[in-house]
Amino acid sequence: MYHVVRSVSRTGNKVFYFTLLSLILAMGTLSLQAQYAPSPESQSWGATVEDPPIERKAPSIFHRPAENSSVAQWERVQKFEANGRRKKATKAANALVHKWHNAAEAPQAQMTIARLQEERGNHAEAFDEYQYLIDNFAGLFPFDDVLIRQYQIANHLLRPPKKFLGLSLSSMEDVRIRFERIVRNAPNWELSPDALLKAASCHELEGDKFEAADALSRLQTRYPTTSAALKASAEEIRLRRELAEKFPMDAALTRRAIAAIDNALRTYGSKINRDELASWRRELYEAGMNRDYERANFYDNKQRKPRSALIAYKEFLRTYPDAPQADAVRTRVAELEAALTPNTQNID
Repeated sequence: MYHVVRSVSRTGNKVFYFTLLSLILAMGTLSLQAQYAPSPESQSWGATVEDPPIERKAPSIFHRPAENSSVAQWERVQKFEANGRRKKATKAANALVHKWHNAAEAPQAQMTIARLQEERGNHAEAFDEYQYLIDNFAGLFPFDDVLIRQYQIANHLLRPPKKFLGLSLSSMEDVRIRFERIVRNAPNWELSPDALLKAASCHELEGDKFEAADALSRLQTRYPTTSAALKASAEEIRLRRELAEKFPMDAALTRRAIAAIDNALRTYGSKINRDELASWRRELYEAGMNRDYERANFYDNKQRKPRSALIAYKEFLRTYPDAPQADAVRTRVAELEAALTPNTQNID
């Protein structure tokens, strides 16, 4: 009797210590996740219709486990992997998660699914399986390790789209969404600014410089003191200058390019080439000034629309009060105002 009680006591102690150790590890992982956790503001920033949650795994005839318990099924997974049968191990682990989602073995089975998919070269699927782990098993896996795996997978997928006869055969949208997903998983993580920088590059690889420039601008607002923000500033200026040159008659594009340069001059001090930026700013300013003057002059002398010309001239003076043409424009404004003012006569 004594031996039986003693044996039960030892077994109980083992269970107790195992449970205690699991709780300590879980608390440590939860603490790490809390460190990287999004603030309420970043949660609202991250909500998009592009990235819906992955459907929860549930019992299914397509994912039937071969064993009658999660413990036995997990042993089956380990056996397959030990024998180098990674595909069968992945299938068995997936069946475990579908059947026993709340079992103690489920988180490690899900981690195994993601890892084996990555080892088999199924990078997109591996990223999604890691994401499922984050969404459904918080605190039960090494969070930092999973973030690194997701970041490395997204980097692996970041390649210029294949083209044939000038047409893209692949899309960068899925890659961009994955980088943005990393940022939403852990906005305070040290590599999140770089992930957002690479998400912006996906827009440019798709040929959308407008969205790329806007994304780079948002990055600087979100992570203003990071090295990624400095890189984003340089890239935004490059893109906005290219857009301003491509569409010279679009005043808004010129203004945005100048604003990007002004932000860099104001924010980054000695970290940038101020003389070069000042030169670019002057070129944009003068190009915009000449464009707006030519537009007003066109209304005045080509189309003979004095009211439109008057509005354009006044806008020119408001925007460029020190322009070389300013004095002549003021004179012309006075002439147009006089011509457009109705004559009044006193009638006795």
